[in-house]
Order: sequence, then structure tokens, then C-alpha cells
Amino acid sequence: MNEALITELKRVVRGEVLTDEASLEHYATDGSIFRVKPWAVVLPKDERDISSLVKWLREKKETDPKNQKLSLTARGKATDQAGGPLNEGIIIRFPGYFDKILEIGRNFVRVEPGALFGAVNSELERRGRFLPFYPASQAFSTIGGAVANNAAGEKSVKYGSARLYIKSLKMILSTGAEVEITTLPYADLEQKKQQVNLEGDVYREVDEILRSEKKILEKTAPKTNKYSIGYNLWDVARITDEGRLFDLTQLIAGSQGTLGILTEVTLWTLPKPKYTGVLLSYYDTLPNAGQATAKLVALEPSALEMVDHFLLEIVKREKPEMLEGLLPATTHSGVPSGQAHSGVPSGQVPELALLCEFDGDDQAEIENKLTQAQAVIRGLAYEVRATTKPEEQTKLWQVRRSALPVIEEIKGKKRALPFIEDVAVPPERFPEYVSRLYEILQRHQVEFAIWGHAGNGNVHVQPFLDVGDEEDRKKLFGIADETFELAVELGGVLSGEHNDGIMRTPYLSKLYPPELLKIWQRVKKTFDPLNIFNPGKKFPMPWSQGGIDFAYMKSRIRDSYDVGPPKAKPPAKEDKQIS
Repeated sequence: MNEALITELKRVVRGEVLTDEASLEHYATDGSIFRVKPWAVVLPKDERDISSLVKWLREKKETDPKNQKLSLTARGKATDQAGGPLNEGIIIRFPGYFDKILEIGRNFVRVEPGALFGAVNSELERRGRFLPFYPASQAFSTIGGAVANNAAGEKSVKYGSARLYIKSLKMILSTGAEVEITTLPYADLEQKKQQVNLEGDVYREVDEILRSEKKILEKTAPKTNKYSIGYNLWDVARITDEGRLFDLTQLIAGSQGTLGILTEVTLWTLPKPKYTGVLLSYYDTLPNAGQATAKLVALEPSALEMVDHFLLEIVKREKPEMLEGLLPATTHSGVPSGQAHSGVPSGQVPELALLCEFDGDDQAEIENKLTQAQAVIRGLAYEVRATTKPEEQTKLWQVRRSALPVIEEIKGKKRALPFIEDVAVPPERFPEYVSRLYEILQRHQVEFAIWGHAGNGNVHVQPFLDVGDEEDRKKLFGIADETFELAVELGGVLSGEHNDGIMRTPYLSKLYPPELLKIWQRVKKTFDPLNIFNPGKKFPMPWSQGGIDFAYMKSRIRDSYDVGPPKAKPPAKEDKQIS
């Protein structure tokens, strides 16, 4: 951008404005395979900075409406794997600048969007509370990012995703006004609709959409028990014991910063269970593991995770010490490892491992659940380990938690790439999805790693490819095409918890009918008529028309991949935050 515009921007905000090459390169990447370079990065001082910035962008965009670089994209710690916080306009970064824990109440916590998830949970745990929807990256991801993506993690089979825990949100709208959004009784909704401002427009239009488009919304409601795609209009209106409610927070959660900028998040917290028990079981076939998953889910576990034999083989090859004492003592045929027998090679890893956790405040009840779990999978699993001892549980969890660290550290040009990493299917279709996914990946002759949330049918898979190699790029899109088609066929969604971003936006037209995409466009147009906030995401159309299509997506792939942003030196205050 020209120097005059940069000078003007620096007058608009009181916080820092970064435009040096090193900073722009740092903010051009995240945990995804994409590189999109912004023209400025703003480190806001407070809400007033954000409001002033939005008003300034609105003024500029009114005279240059098709300029997508006149835009604002929120960014946390860049753990996103689909390119959600990448854009060609201005990046507004929160951690280190807008990251305070503002209040911890009896059953809630109020924070700024840049607050680190792990730090918030640490403070809550001192008070016997927690936020159970934490992602695997909670040590370095933010609360704002978790809400924007509708994040979930290993506890989601019992506790669900971020949207279930929102008490209220504060957000800067495209007029620059800050509003508070919370659950409303329908009587209060009518008052909101009387307002003669953008907030009133939003409530009127969303309510009208829910009334006039009821049939298409019912027809397109996800069949999975977790989803992070498009705009969640399905859960805005609901009937509860408290009466008929209108909850716009359900739309904001998962909207990926495309409707406004969060300035404050208040979340309901839960008592942290006193006890847990873990059961680790091994299977020689996917159907057996699938049957076991269904039986274990019925016992209401707090986690039900899976790791397949391809990933276990990688961990065994790269860091065998991480699996020491964890592989089955017997092989698939029941013969002790190390002994010769017919048909089953000695020392092989299981086809699939399931890790099931139960939690609660009654130790005896946990032990009973573990006993029940062992009973229901008898004849399906060929070896089972169960414990309520904390140190032994930590050891068993290593089978699941060793996955990502190991594959991220493998050296070479071929890296484990996130691009089909978050498909979710109805849990009963989980074995079929994994089996057919194997066929796709093996047909393309790639090494891969599969793990994930079996209880949700949410499978994480990262094929090893070199993004700088032309043939590997062809494979990448061939694999993506076939995998996403399979997901749709099985009644699944392209993302259970990682959201649309750059990677999945072009594919949304394959999953959803044009009528629903037009409804989403109505939502975006109402909140953000000038397309200021994180443009492109969620709209499968050319960049020139305000969306992201396949041409745009493919042109923004990195030449080489490393986990997270490049190691270029970030701003001084961010260095302090990271350390």
C-alpha cells in the first residue's frame, strides 16, 4: 500500500502499527499450508483503537468498495490449520496486547480475546473450575480464536464445543459501534428489533431468515454431533425450560471473524471433576473398533480418542521411546509378542487403538464405568488396559498425545500437511470413513497419519507431501477432492472444529445447496455490507467478488511448509509474550 495510507493508518490508532518486511512475513502464515501477506499489522491498545480502525476502513471502503485490501482480520496465536487469520489487508493481533483475564466469577470467566486458553484454565483450576472445550493447542492458542472457530478438543464427546459455553460477547460491528450479544427471551428480541441502527438491522434480518427460510435450514442441518462450518443459524432459535430463546452468540461462534471483531468474551465454567479413569484398548480390525466405539459412547465417556496403526508405526520408527511399555503385550492372534506364530508378524502394532476416559466426583462410579467398558468391548478388543491412577493415566494418554509432536518434528521436504485434517462424519459412519480414506490415500501412494475424536466421528489426518513439488500439489488436490466428496456422501462436514478458512471455503458449494449459500450471504451483507471483516472466508466465489475460489486458494499455497509462522523475529512485546 502507498505511504500516504500507512501514515494515515498510524494516525488512526494509538497502538502499534507494523509495516516492516520482517513483521509482514511473520504474519503472512499460520499453521496452514498458505501464505497471504498483509500490508499492515495493528497491535491495538484498547476497544477505542479497534472502533476507530473500523470506522476509518468503512470510510475508505465506501469510496473504493472492491478493494479487498481495505479489510481487517483478527489473529490470535496463528494455530489455525486452514488459513483463517490470513488476509491481504490489515491484521489485528491480540495476544500480548489485548489478553487480560478481566473477571473470574462463581460460574463464569470474562476475558479479552487474546487471553491464552491454557492460562485461563490454569487460573480456573485453582478454583476447582475449568473450560472443558479446550483444544490440543490450549497452551498457546487464544480464547478469541476458540470462539471464532467454535473450537473443541478431546473432551468434546461429553462436553461439546465452544458455542455451548458462551454467556455473552462484546463485538465491534462494521459501524464501529461496540455491542453486547447474549441469549434473549423472545420478548426482549422484539425490543432489539425496534432499534434504528445496525444492531437492530441484525436482529431483524436474522429473525426474518429463521422464519422465512425454515425449510431449507431444517433440510441442511448437520447430521454430525460437532461442526464448524458456514454460519450456524441452526441453533440461534431454540425452546428450553426457560422458554423460547433467541441466541445470536450461536451465530457469532464459528463465524471466523467475518461478522465483526470480538473485544470481550464471557464464558460459563464447569466444576472440574475430581477423578478420572482411563481405558486403552487395541483392535485388529476397523469394524471391531467401530462397534467398540458405539458401545463405549453409550457409557458417556469424557473422551474417546483413536490412533491408527499408520501413526503408531511412525511414532515407533521416529521416537520408539514414546511408546515404551505401551504397545500390546499380545499380538492380534493372542500370541505373546516376540513368539513365532502363523500369519501374524511378531511385534506389530494394532490396527487401531482407542483411548476412553471417564470423569466424575465419585471414584467408585469411575471404577464401575471402567468395568462396564471392559465388559462391552470384550470380544472386540484383543487387549485392554484400565487404570484410575493419575501417573498411569498420563502414560496411557501418551499413545494419543504423542501423535502431533512426532509428525511435526519429522525432517525433510515431505511434511505432514493439514488440508483434509478435520472431516467429521456421523459416528456410526466412522469405520466406513476411515476404511475408505485409507483406500484414497494408498491409491495416491502417500504416507499419512490418522488420529482423532472417535466418539464424534471427527478424524484428523495429515498426508506427507512436499508443497513445493508440482506432482505432490496435484496429489494434494486429488486427495482433497476425493476425501471431501466422501465426507459429503457419508453425511459429514468438512470441518468438525477447525473451520472453513482458505482451505475449505471453495468446497462449501459441494456440500451445501445454493439456497443456503445465499442465506449466508444475506447474513454477511447485514453485518458487514462493505466486506471489511476477514473477506473471502465462507463464500465460494472469485476473490474479485468477495469470496475465495479454487484459483485463489491454489495460488496462495506456500513453497515449503513448516509448522506455524516462519522464525522471523516478531515484535518485541510478542517475544516477551511467547517466552
